Amino acid sequence: MKKSIITILLAMGIIGAFAGCKRNPDPENGMSGSDGAGMNAEGDQSGVDTFYYAYHGSIGGDSYSYSINEEDGKHFFVYESMLYPDYGELTREVDGAFLDQLTQLYQDCHLAAWDGFDKTNDHVLDGDGFSLSITFRDGRSLSAYGSNSTPEGYKDFCEKMEALFSPLKQEMLEEKRQEKIAEGISGKLTFMMVNYMQRGASGSDKYEIFITMPGVREKNFDVQISSVSGELLPEGTYQYYEAVEADKIDFAGIQELIEKYDLITWYNYDETDEDYANKEWFQMSFGFDDGKTLNAMGTKHPEHYEEFRKEFLELIIQMCSQIEVKQ
Repeated sequence: MKKSIITILLAMGIIGAFAGCKRNPDPENGMSGSDGAGMNAEGDQSGVDTFYYAYHGSIGGDSYSYSINEEDGKHFFVYESMLYPDYGELTREVDGAFLDQLTQLYQDCHLAAWDGFDKTNDHVLDGDGFSLSITFRDGRSLSAYGSNSTPEGYKDFCEKMEALFSPLKQEMLEEKRQEKIAEGISGKLTFMMVNYMQRGASGSDKYEIFITMPGVREKNFDVQISSVSGELLPEGTYQYYEAVEADKIDFAGIQELIEKYDLITWYNYDETDEDYANKEWFQMSFGFDDGKTLNAMGTKHPEHYEEFRKEFLELIIQMCSQIEVKQ
């Protein structure tokens, strides 16, 4: 049975809303609910037919789902994540050997013991949760749910599940990324959020930039700079936080730089350098009026990083020079 992240999150909310009438709370630690079938439960021997796991992250965190769905005798792996809203559901057919590995995961982690697990920690206002459902070839099923509570062996299960699904997931993500790169950029730039933060041997300079077209927020030009090295500005702290008219924001100049250095090839780039503690961390998001967003981040720098950074920051500082400095 196919489900979406939205469906499972709604279900999680509904379960929580009715928790009071069916749980046995532990007032000391806020935990309530059922521990499930337990370690004496007998596992199903017929093999996994369908599988669904959803992780609901804390506020601002990731939420994602892994599914194995059956359609007309074929099985498909489906991955969906809030980290990649522009990708939607990614799907790939899997064979019987993959299902056998999933059955082995079920057996190795003794997931039969989780059947009926349904626990919530009511003392945690923000946190994470999971939902798991499996159907077997003989028609039997298993389900488990937790909100800020997990069954025994959960970490081991997650590690083994990731080891199984990750190669397929990464393959699908890269294919979709290349599709987006091939599409190129056709819209006009209307938004930018760029951060450069040096660490360790790379220095101590910081640039925090958030600029939008007027009307999106009252003060649409927000730039904060901490210059320690004096690379582009004399040593000091600079803040520019103003409502700025569109004709004073050089969106066209920034877009020319994006095209000059072919930043579309950075689409959803996210790489970490081995010596990350001594590398400048960067994060950027450029939004266009056709709805496309170009995101990249990391401490391992992509091609043309230094050239783009220099010209981009010079252009930002030039725009800032037209605004009164607040120190």
